[in-house]
Amino acid sequence: MLHRNYALATVALASFVLAMTDAEASAQRTFVASYGNDANVCSLTQPCRGFAAAITQTISGGEVIALDSAGYGPVTITQSVSIIAPAGVYAGISTAQGVTIHAPNIKVALRGLTINNTSANGAGYGIYLEQGVELSVESCVISNFYSVSFG
Repeated sequence: MLHRNYALATVALASFVLAMTDAEASAQRTFVASYGNDANVCSLTQPCRGFAAAITQTISGGEVIALDSAGYGPVTITQSVSIIAPAGVYAGISTAQGVTIHAPNIKVALRGLTINNTSANGAGYGIYLEQGVELSVESCVISNFYSVSFG
């Protein structure tokens, strides 16, 4: 009987540890910073460097927040998420392919971002909504693109 209880306790402890590991891999709110590293967990004290890495650490419906001014690279979004640059923070995406939203039934909010095309001919897109059900773009600057594209 004692052996059986010990085995059950071991299984319960192992399940708890695995559940904690999954919970730590995803957060409601993640952060990016100019001094961040994409190998970090994207927390306030250990921010990631780019939006793409931070989204992988963010649960569906969560937020990615820029802590300071920098360029944070292009991003493909495949889950519901908000990407936010607070007032006074320049969160830039300078590229010919800015933000791609690519998954059915997701809701995306972009706030305070600066998306600038760096290609010589202006080709590409700032925000490309390929799939998704809701897109909110607030206080963003999108420049040097020929068109806006909705898939």
